[in-house]
Amino acid sequence: MATAGQTSMNMPLDVCELARSWPLCTRERDAFLVTTHCQLPNGSLIKLRIRPMGRERWIVSDNGAALDEALCSGVEHPAFGLNVRRAIRSKGLNFVDGRIESPRITADMLFSASVIVANAARDVAETLLMLGDDVAEKNLDQKAREILISKFHSWVSQKPVTIEGASERPHKFANSLTLPDGRRILIDSVKHQGNSINSAVVANLDVQRLENPKLIQRVVFDPTEKWKPEEIALLEVGATPVALPNLGQAIERAVA
Repeated sequence: MATAGQTSMNMPLDVCELARSWPLCTRERDAFLVTTHCQLPNGSLIKLRIRPMGRERWIVSDNGAALDEALCSGVEHPAFGLNVRRAIRSKGLNFVDGRIESPRITADMLFSASVIVANAARDVAETLLMLGDDVAEKNLDQKAREILISKFHSWVSQKPVTIEGASERPHKFANSLTLPDGRRILIDSVKHQGNSINSAVVANLDVQRLENPKLIQRVVFDPTEKWKPEEIALLEVGATPVALPNLGQAIERAVA
């Protein structure tokens, strides 16, 4: 009788051969779905979507798995706010339309990118479940939007916009205005936290390096938080900082 780990012919089980038979990768139209060994909080395995981007470049995405996990667990407004998005950026990843994605990479980077994206999706899903519904983090973006709509209703974009910076990394701006002359004002928001400040500077500096005269950048902060002069000066490296109560006047000056 064969013992555990052996075949009926008393030969060791070839685990590698067995693993090759597992349905780890399938094709889906113009992309590939790869089942990882990384688990979401509900116990299901994370499936990554790998899609070609031309010129022998690829993007690895969690296909919205982290966000879907939070929504399916009863979190109506997941706290995918500034801190979570910027934690994603710190791993060299992007957050685009609810998906955690790698930048464009070559084929030899697919394995490492898949590991990073899968682990990030798991960590973010766990964080979203722990935080629950977002209240505080969305307030700054929402308050800024209310000011913009009250003064510049016809210019305010209905949805967030994504701008690809000089590094080809996409950066998402929750609020923006499109002026009659074709210029666009990008409004970023920053919390008084180290990661949030650094990520805002990096993202806005990347867009600034496009040297596009039709892009105007502003970063909004809450002056009720205890900002130091040197922190405000750091924000200026990427974009012009504006205290939330002064946002309307700042936009008026920018379009004058």
